[in-house]
Amino acid sequence: MILNMLIEVIIYLVCFIPIRIFAGGYHAKTQFRCYIMSTVTTFVALRLIKFLQISNSIFEIVVLIISIIIIWNLSPIEDDNKPLTKEEYSIYKIKVRKLISIILGVLIFSFIINNQLILSSIQVAMFILSLVVIIGAIKLYN
Repeated sequence: MILNMLIEVIIYLVCFIPIRIFAGGYHAKTQFRCYIMSTVTTFVALRLIKFLQISNSIFEIVVLIISIIIIWNLSPIEDDNKPLTKEEYSIYKIKVRKLISIILGVLIFSFIINNQLILSSIQVAMFILSLVVIIGAIKLYN
C-alpha cells in the first residue's frame, strides 16, 4: 500500500505463495530472519514489477521461461526444517506442476489481452521462486 501497488502485490503473492508451499527451497533459520527476508524480497519484487511494466524485451521472456523450467524440474526441494517423504515428494511435484500449468494459462491470457500488470507480476514471482529453489538446492546438496 505504501508503494501504491496493491493489485501488483496481490497478483504476485497469489502466484508466489501456493507454489512456494509445495516447491520448497531455501528457508531462513529463524522466524525473524524469514520475516525480514520476506519483507525485503517483496519490496524488491514490487520494484521489479514496476520496472517491467514499462519495459518490454525478449530478455524478460527468456528469464521467465528459464525460471519456469527451473521450478518445474527442481521442485520440490526439501529443507532441514521440512524433510519430505517419497510420497510427499511425488505429491508436491505434481502440485507444483499443476500450479505452474495454471499460471502458464494466465500468462498466455494476459499476453493475449496485453495486460502488462499481470504479466510483470507473474514474471517476477516466477523469477524469485526460481532463485529460492536454486538456493535451496545448493544448500541441500552442499
